[in-house]
Amino acid sequence: MTLKGSTYFLISLLLLSLIFIVVALTWPFLEDRLLWIMVNSVFLVMVVAQLLKDIRSRNKGAAPAAIEAGKDTNSKVKMKRFGFAMGWLRGFLLITYLIGFLLSIPLFSFSYVKVHGVGWLKSVVFAILLVAVLYIIFVIGLRVELYRGLLFLL
Repeated sequence: MTLKGSTYFLISLLLLSLIFIVVALTWPFLEDRLLWIMVNSVFLVMVVAQLLKDIRSRNKGAAPAAIEAGKDTNSKVKMKRFGFAMGWLRGFLLITYLIGFLLSIPLFSFSYVKVHGVGWLKSVVFAILLVAVLYIIFVIGLRVELYRGLLFLL
C-alpha cells in the first residue's frame, strides 16, 4: 500500500495535534489546559476518522474521499466554491463581532445547515444543541466569558 500526499498530510496533522495536547498538559492554569486539550481532542478525533476513511478507501482500490468529493477539476468551479466558503466564514465573523458568540453560533449553524438542504426541525435542533453544548463547555465548565458582541457592549 502506497500512501499519498493527503495521507501524509493527515498524519502530520495527527502528530501536531498530539504535540499540542502534550504541551498543554504542562501549562499551569487548569482552564488553559482544558481548553487546548478539548479543542485538540475534537480535532484529533476528526483527523483520525478522516485518516481511517482515507486508508480504507485506498485498500478497496477506490479514490480517497477527498478526491471523490471534488471530482470536477475546473478551476472556476473550485474558486466559486472557495468564494462561497469564504463568504460563510466572513458572515460568521461579522455576526459574531456584532452580536457575540451565543447568538451568532445558533444563527450561523441553523442558516448553514438549512441552506445545505436539511429540514427545519433538524436545523433548529442542531442549532440549539450546538449552542447548549458550547455553553456548557465554555461558560459553565471552563468559566470563560464568551464575547457578547459590539451591539451588547454599547
